[in-house]
Amino acid sequence: MSEESYYISTEIIVKSKSKCEPFVRELVSDDATFYIKPSSDESEWYLCIAPVSHENAEVTMQAICDSIEGLSDEARLEWEEAHYKEFYIGYRISENTPYLAERLSNSTIQRVSNLGAGIGIAMYSMGLDED
Repeated sequence: MSEESYYISTEIIVKSKSKCEPFVRELVSDDATFYIKPSSDESEWYLCIAPVSHENAEVTMQAICDSIEGLSDEARLEWEEAHYKEFYIGYRISENTPYLAERLSNSTIQRVSNLGAGIGIAMYSMGLDED
């Protein structure tokens, strides 16, 4: 029986000169995964948040947009001042999948754009270990 390709999650990637503590405090729920890592000279911070995923990238990205749009002024300013912001969509791809067709609506793309973020896509082979 062959495995099917499937959506894994959407992460938020942020690079900033700030550690983004108010942003993290407001955006990260108890069941989300995240890490913050400084650059070697601590002049920049790399933040990755993996909120709880919904059934597909579209719904997850809409929920993330809702959360960011609802941030306090302090946390929203940290988001706006970050020099790199990306919604990073992950898929697990079966070795037997010749292609993967997915779609994001115009409204989701517009909301992400209005937040000053890009959209990245990663496809992970099922033939590789998940570690």
